[in-house]
Order: sequence, then C-alpha cells, then structure tokens
Amino acid sequence: MSETAAVNPEEYNSFIQGLRLENIYLVAANTRVLRFPETTSLHFSIEETSEGPSVADSPNSRNQEQELISFQAATKYVITLFEEAPPRPGVEEEKPEPFAVLEVVWAAVYGCERLPTEDEFGVFVQQNLPLNLWPYLRQFVHTTLAQMSLPVLLLPPFKL
Repeated sequence: MSETAAVNPEEYNSFIQGLRLENIYLVAANTRVLRFPETTSLHFSIEETSEGPSVADSPNSRNQEQELISFQAATKYVITLFEEAPPRPGVEEEKPEPFAVLEVVWAAVYGCERLPTEDEFGVFVQQNLPLNLWPYLRQFVHTTLAQMSLPVLLLPPFKL
C-alpha cells in the first residue's frame, strides 16, 4: 500500500470534492456453517482486501453531460465467527475453532473528473471506500447470520 505522506492534501481534497457515488453492489458472496455454536457469545475476525481503481464496466463509463469518468473499487471481506469458550480449570486456553465463515465482495462505482493516482487510491481505500461499503457489510452479516439460524452479530460502526 502507498505511503500517505506521498499524497498532496490539496490535490486529494480536490479529488474527493469532485467525487460522486454512483452505485454500490454485491459482487459475490459465499457463506459456510461449519458447526452450530453452543453459546451466543460471539467473537469475530475480519480480513479485507481492496482492489481497483478500474474504469467501470458500463456503457456510461464517461458521463457526457457532466464529463465524469466512472471508476470502480471493491473490497473482499472474510468474516470468521468464533464462540467464546468457557474457561476450564487446569486446561490451557485453546484457540477457538470457527463455526461460520462469510466471504463477501462489495463494489462501489464512483464518478469523478479524473482517476486517482496510485498514492491517492491507497488513501481512498483506507478512508473513503470503507465509509461507503461498511454499512452494506454490516447489514449483510446481520441478515445472513439470521437466515443461517445462527446468533446474529451487529458489526461495530467503521471508525477512521
């Protein structure tokens, strides 16, 4: 990932000011119940990988009226769910085994006057993209776990 020090704050702010969120969509999802938990005390881990920018794959990749270029950025989230194992006297703390895994890819399409530089995109992926995608991930995790007959989990709000 690029160093944030390489990004000129004025140029980045100019890029952000000209940015328009055009669409957010679910690209892929894969859910697995490995076993049903014995408790409702949940822990989770999240791994995320972002990709982009790529010129959006749509007939309107250049909006003629506003002269905007559309680009897409996506993040793959892997949420692994664990249950809290009750402490057992005389037994070393065991690494919990996951009981479910959710893999999901969300993408956002943006309109802008110019594509971000590689360094700007590094900052964008850490700060702006999660702010747009996180609410969709939270809803997906909550709803999907309920539909899988698992204890529901409300992910915390995204904080910078």
